[in-house]
Amino acid sequence: MIDTVIWRRLDVPGHDVCTLSHVEEGYLITGVANFLYGSKPCSLRYAVHCNEDWQTLRASVHGHIGKKEQRVDFLLTADASWLRNGVEQPRVRGLPDIDLSFTPATNTLAVRREKFSIGQPTDTTAAWLRFPGLHLAPLRQTYTKLPNHTYSYTALEGEFKATIVFRRSGLVSRYEGLWAEERVARSEPLS
Repeated sequence: MIDTVIWRRLDVPGHDVCTLSHVEEGYLITGVANFLYGSKPCSLRYAVHCNEDWQTLRASVHGHIGKKEQRVDFLLTADASWLRNGVEQPRVRGLPDIDLSFTPATNTLAVRREKFSIGQPTDTTAAWLRFPGLHLAPLRQTYTKLPNHTYSYTALEGEFKATIVFRRSGLVSRYEGLWAEERVARSEPLS
């Protein structure tokens, strides 16, 4: 294990426990997000498998939104096609990352993979898992590195903006308006 963090949601009642691990094929981000969506309690267990270059290989989301069970599995094939439960998702073909909209865990992917220079905006597009439908759509994002592991983040054609502070491991520490770190169980620098 590299790092574990507990996040508290700031916009609705909820929390997320996330672990980043080094595994044989690269890296594994796992967690459980528990929160309210309207009056519906949600509990979603997620896993994102990446290679050594932080490119997503596969991901899964299992749990429930209210009383409805959810089980979606994603695979990025060798020809850059995304499969959702075995069905090709042409709108997100060729995109290197999955972005799980209900957790800050997947902001780690671009930040660990890209080579950022302070003050220089870097654009990327992710396969965005929209909540609550759990379907993939392209999401253009811009990260601008600031001092002290901090990034300015913009998405949705500039409509959404936030400041995100990261831990040395690459996991989020604070995501402006949405998430804040509660406490840390363990932290080790990446080698």
